[in-house]
Formats: sequence, structure tokens, C-alpha cells
Amino acid sequence: MIIETVMTSLDSKNDLNFSAIGVEFVKDKVIFYPYKNTTTAENILATKKGTVNIVDRSYYLILAALSEPEFAVDKTDLGNYYLKDCCYYYEFKLSAISDLGKKYKLTANITAQKSRNDFIGLNRAENLLLEAAIIASRIGITKKTKELKNYLAENREIIFKTGDQKSKESYLFLKKYLQIQEE
Repeated sequence: MIIETVMTSLDSKNDLNFSAIGVEFVKDKVIFYPYKNTTTAENILATKKGTVNIVDRSYYLILAALSEPEFAVDKTDLGNYYLKDCCYYYEFKLSAISDLGKKYKLTANITAQKSRNDFIGLNRAENLLLEAAIIASRIGITKKTKELKNYLAENREIIFKTGDQKSKESYLFLKKYLQIQEE
């Protein structure tokens, strides 16, 4: 099962990067598939480490996927960074690389993990926003702006009815992102 997460990674100059990425947990390992030539892939290949953050807000996933956010972070005992507002984090060390053409399959050993906040789950608005973020992140790859525009229009009422203020802000961020993509 793939879990949508926010990954934090450092480059060789210790500049922090956030990315939204799906990962699989298999026993004491984490497996993920970043596109080649992305900051995440380059950072992990260069430093051989990173942190997977489990969050219960689509807001983090949306911003990590579609912008260059500056989230509040703390440093781990092993020198990585985690989101202060995450539910759990898992530090990892790269153990295997497979070339899959446009992507890599990266397998890493979990070296430390910590529970920070209780995971309360995602409500209906959060689930819809998460799917909207995935559509938005694939515009130009496998999706078109029209698909996101239709999705947001179809789900606006539910998001505004069941979501909170952060959900509404996330919806408006996606609408603005869509306008930029259509220009």
C-alpha cells in the first residue's frame, strides 16, 4: 500500500527540500519511486538519507507538491529534519537503487522513527484535496488542466462544507495554481 507523505531531504550544501511522495513501508524498509532529475532524487542519491513525514493535513502535501514551501522543522538526533507538525517521522538510509527508465526505485532502511502527534485521519475534504493535489502534480505528465478545473468545480461544495479554514485555503491555493497553469 502506498502512503502519501512529505519527504524532507538535504542536498550536499545542506539546503532543505520538501516533496510530496508516495512511499511503501515493508517491514523495516521504505520504498519510493521519484522521477529522475528531481530535487528529491538528486538529494537522496547524493546524501543517501532523508526523512518521511506522515501528516494528517492535505495542506502539507499540496504545498510540498506544487510550491517551494517553508515549513517549520526540527532537527533529528541523526542530523535529518522533520516537520514539527507531523504525526510520525521515519528517518532512512538508502540501501538500493533500481533504474526504471523515467523513475528510480529507491529502497531504504528505516534508521529511526518517532511519534509526534496523534494521527486523526483525513476527513472528506482532506481526501478530496489530496486527490486534487495529485491531479495538479501530474499536469503536463498524464493530466491536463481541464481535469483539475473540473475536479475542483465538482468538489467545491463538499470541501467547503466538510473542511475547515486550512481546507478552504488549500482549495484556493489549488485554484490559483490552476490559473497559473492556464496562462
